[in-house]
Amino acid sequence: MTQAKSKSGKVIRTYPLALKCLNQAHRRQINLRIKDLENKQLNIINKKTLETAISFYRSNPWDRFPRSKISKAVGKSPNIAESAYHWMFIALKGKFDREEKLRELIRYWSKNPQQAIEWFILSRSPYTEHKFSDIWKVRYVWTLNFLTSTRRQLDSYLRKKFKSDYVQKHLKFNDYLPQVTYNEVRTAISDSYQTKNQEFAKFIKLSPKQITFLSKLHKLDKNKDSVASFLTSWINTNQKARWNSLKKVAAQIAETLGEKNLDFFSAVRLIVTYALFPYLWKTVNKVINQVKPEDIIPLPFGRKRKGNLPIILMMNKNYVITRPGNAKEMTYLAFKNGRFELGFPKRNHPKLTAQLIFPNKVIEYIKNGAEIKVLQIKSGKAPSYKPRINVIIEGESSNFLSNKLMNGYKNQIPSSQISTIGVDINRIGKHMVAFNVPSKVPNDLLLLSDKYYKLTNHQLKKLNSSLKTKGRNKDSLNYCKNKGELNRVHKRRNNILHEIKNRLSHFIAAVLVKNKCKIFCVENLQSNPRGKRGALARAIYNMPDEVSIFEKAVSIASKELGYNIELIRIDPKGTSTKHFGCGGKLQRNLGSYDYAPCEKCGQKVNTHINAAKNISEKGEKILLSTNFPSSHVRDTGTILSSDV
Repeated sequence: MTQAKSKSGKVIRTYPLALKCLNQAHRRQINLRIKDLENKQLNIINKKTLETAISFYRSNPWDRFPRSKISKAVGKSPNIAESAYHWMFIALKGKFDREEKLRELIRYWSKNPQQAIEWFILSRSPYTEHKFSDIWKVRYVWTLNFLTSTRRQLDSYLRKKFKSDYVQKHLKFNDYLPQVTYNEVRTAISDSYQTKNQEFAKFIKLSPKQITFLSKLHKLDKNKDSVASFLTSWINTNQKARWNSLKKVAAQIAETLGEKNLDFFSAVRLIVTYALFPYLWKTVNKVINQVKPEDIIPLPFGRKRKGNLPIILMMNKNYVITRPGNAKEMTYLAFKNGRFELGFPKRNHPKLTAQLIFPNKVIEYIKNGAEIKVLQIKSGKAPSYKPRINVIIEGESSNFLSNKLMNGYKNQIPSSQISTIGVDINRIGKHMVAFNVPSKVPNDLLLLSDKYYKLTNHQLKKLNSSLKTKGRNKDSLNYCKNKGELNRVHKRRNNILHEIKNRLSHFIAAVLVKNKCKIFCVENLQSNPRGKRGALARAIYNMPDEVSIFEKAVSIASKELGYNIELIRIDPKGTSTKHFGCGGKLQRNLGSYDYAPCEKCGQKVNTHINAAKNISEKGEKILLSTNFPSSHVRDTGTILSSDV
């Protein structure tokens, strides 16, 4: 199941359906007819069609996607082309969106040359990434991927557009950086410190981050003789991975200065930018002013896809796959019978039919008020040749809420009648979720977590090792079989992870309902997991970044209780290290992730339950210190902190 939101604010979900055929031969014939349609669709989506669509769009961007005009221009029948144009519209919409974002970046870089130079040198610019994540209201990782992919596309475009001699003369930073002298780097160290000092002097009060950054620049300026030698060597040596290699240089500088606990990476990046600015800005500025976003962002469908695009059954068209009417009629039949018939005609051949079966869960959502929006049909592969059919249903969020699973968990939870509940969510396992009230992770969640780790730690490791061996031995047949099994295990593990998150929402909702919760406090853990290792990385990847877990739990519980529970996300600072009650610091060393002793009182505590209590206490302090509304209106989760 996948979920999204429409422009109207309604929830859109996708669910797989079963197609009941007479026998294996009947299924295979149906599958072949679907495959023929997919091939026809793929032939329609070509470079000529895409360029025609773009020219129509650019001439009148306010017009709707001109399907009929494109069909006339390229000479395609609107029958199967309707599905092809649907995918083309989505892809081109993404291209135009990326073009607009790149225009914003180019305008920003023309006014902020320092950030432009950093991006051109390292293919990364953290300040730019964070800034535009806020502007575009997207996740930080999305902006990071957009910037790095755009840099690769820019390099590819420049190399194709200009001759090699032009690239060698004006775009040297693509392959190697200009040579600088030791004295130039020393000057850059002093200039960066003085410039930032003057810039920060304009502020009435500096933030802790600004104070720390300025102190790092000051230490580097005091020791610029040794720092300059490191950075001169780095700039004048060709680096394969500039970002990682410069990070290692920053760590070496910290060790040389006797400051192992300080991260000088951001300060070192600034100094390198200052040192290379006189050599690169003229060329960078020329590139920024001359390139056009529409030339940089490539046409979609350029790379070869794995498999074909599914056939979209547009609800208002007579289609090559027949069904009993439009979306409303199909919704009614699914509501009444839980199934209806699909037909697969072929010219000069008898029409094949099969029953489309809806699962009970989807029928329940339709009975709650959700409606069928569209069907997606895709051919299956050998040996089963089982067609894959998805239904996309749309409705209010309340249409997709069910309290059956939650009611099953309620009997396992003791009641404590605490109105403010804090939760600490962790890596998958017996400590995956902890509350400030008595609760125990249900057995079904523990069984799923065991299956998850068996697949991760045993089967996947074994299959990856076997795949490497077969690759080295050039055993192509067994290599393909091994790779197929590896993909299936990955899919199985993802399904288990999805089921854990689904059940976890209902378990959290059961805790909220059992305790008649009014205020629900969670940590704001929108972390970037890149570069992290070990338990923290597993925790970030698997659980905390899934905000929907909490929001879904609050929706289910609010519906059951009859009033809206307030969801508050707080600053996580100090929640995992402070001992609740005595205020001491927990010794969370290696091997004491789940249980740790307190430095002050010596008591050994469960770190997760302790964190949940701290989260709850922090939320209560915020409520007391602010004019928080007494009426419980559901919120999207404002970040609040008692430290601010």
